[in-house]
Amino acid sequence: MLTITAANKLLFYRISFFSVSIVILFLTLINPSHLVMLQSFNDKLEHASAFFVLTLLANKSFVEDEQVLIKTIALLAFGLFIEWAQSLTLYRDAEWLDVAADLTGIIVYWITIKLLSLRFS
Repeated sequence: MLTITAANKLLFYRISFFSVSIVILFLTLINPSHLVMLQSFNDKLEHASAFFVLTLLANKSFVEDEQVLIKTIALLAFGLFIEWAQSLTLYRDAEWLDVAADLTGIIVYWITIKLLSLRFS
């Protein structure tokens, strides 16, 4: 029988967090013409969803740090880095609304966690 320890869960979340971060960074910097997309839904919704998931993974990965503000600032800094890196390419544009969508995903995650903790406490 496979036993899942707290250390194994933490390792899983940390690997997931960094893997998803790398995939998001790659997808935001690749030339869009190289991507095969069936149909892209709203770009801002994609940003918010990606950062919702990143916040979840960061929160599960770094449980020893209960500072919501520190995690939020670090994730927002990652979003700003992505936009800055896109501004250096010839085929992508940096958009402040993308950063706002990133922040929306982060905030929606924290609100969801707070509401769930109130509901189930």
